[in-house]
Amino acid sequence: MAFTQFGRPANGLTDHDFKRLKLISDTWLCYWQHSIIARSLNKDAKTTSNDSEKLLLLSKKQCSVLELLAKGYSAKQCADSLFLSPRTIESHKYRMIDVLGLQSHSELIQFALRNGFSIEQ
Repeated sequence: MAFTQFGRPANGLTDHDFKRLKLISDTWLCYWQHSIIARSLNKDAKTTSNDSEKLLLLSKKQCSVLELLAKGYSAKQCADSLFLSPRTIESHKYRMIDVLGLQSHSELIQFALRNGFSIEQ
C-alpha cells in the first residue's frame, strides 16, 4: 500500500480512500488464504492415509503444540499454555516441519487442519 511519493501523500487519495484500499486488500488476503486451505483440505484419500502414517512420527508434546498452532495460537501463547519457552515451541515447530516433510509453517497448519487438530472435543 505504498501510495506515497517520497513521504508526500499521493495526489487525490484521502484517508477514506486508503481505508477502502485496506479493506479490499484484507478481503483479498482472506479469500486467498481460504482458497489455499480449501485446496489442501480437498486432497485425495491417498494423502489422508499418508498423513496418518506421518502422525505416528510426532511425539505427544509435538501433537500438543500442533493442536494449539492449528487453533491459531502464537508461539508465545503456546508456550504460556504448555509452560514452555517460546523458543522451545519454535524448535518443536521446525522439527515437525522437517519430520513431516513439509515446506513451511502454513503447510504445517494445513496438515493439522486436515487431521482434525483444531476441532474442539
